[in-house]
Amino acid sequence: MTQIEFAVSYLSAVQKKHKDYFERAKVSIMKCVRIKGEKKITVHVIKDDLPFEIQHDIELMYWQD
Repeated sequence: MTQIEFAVSYLSAVQKKHKDYFERAKVSIMKCVRIKGEKKITVHVIKDDLPFEIQHDIELMYWQD
């Protein structure tokens, strides 16, 4: 599994965990983030009003110093 495939899989799991929000907002998690890089990827939240809990779940996996 590539880093990008892993990121997409992880983000899909986050969306599933917060299913109620994404159904109510009628948006996909992939529209809320930007994936950058190839070998070493980073995921950046681009939707400012994404709830803290969802942003936190993403940052737990992709937070960088």
